Amino acid sequence: IRLDGGQATQFGSRETSGNRLGRVLRDGVAMYEWGLGTSCRSLRWSIDHAAGVTVFADATIHDPARLAERIGCGHVPADVAELLLQAYLRWGGGLLDQIEGDFAFVIVDERNGVIFAACDPMGMRSLFYRLVPGKVFWFSTDQSMLGGLTGLDPRLPESRLLEPVLGIDDLAYCHPVIEGVERLQAAHLLRIDGGRSSLSRYWTPYARPPVV
Repeated sequence: IRLDGGQATQFGSRETSGNRLGRVLRDGVAMYEWGLGTSCRSLRWSIDHAAGVTVFADATIHDPARLAERIGCGHVPADVAELLLQAYLRWGGGLLDQIEGDFAFVIVDERNGVIFAACDPMGMRSLFYRLVPGKVFWFSTDQSMLGGLTGLDPRLPESRLLEPVLGIDDLAYCHPVIEGVERLQAAHLLRIDGGRSSLSRYWTPYARPPVV
């Protein structure tokens, strides 16, 4: 996602290695997919051109029919990204207080010039990102693919070679092995507003009762 008003780049698998396919969804926003069978295929997207909102999501929402009813939809959207888009149009940033499930999503709101990214409270879905303030925001459900797209070195740094030997390889959950790539932690919200970004925790245990 371009943050500087520039155009996103489109490329096809014939032009690059790794069987990548790119499409420009709207000005400054492009989505890239890798070959069949990769985890990136789980990332869905939905656009409301009139509202200027785009949603990318890897998610399973609990009781989607109940959520659709509370939103006021006449039916349950077939795509989870569309369901989350309708939830955002209904509640804005407050949708995190209204949904339950496993999710990682990014919402681009061109009306307000804001990008939201969030992961579910338990961190069941992964979202990796690289942010160059004021210029570009990349994200993916797979850190290796993100590293390849952004030109970063995907190899494990020498300073971390002993992690598997010492039994602390779980550290990679909090600190991705590719330098320059960040992982959005469970129950956290990343907000990008122009050249500024903020990271906050939106949920803690027992902070609120479950949605009923």
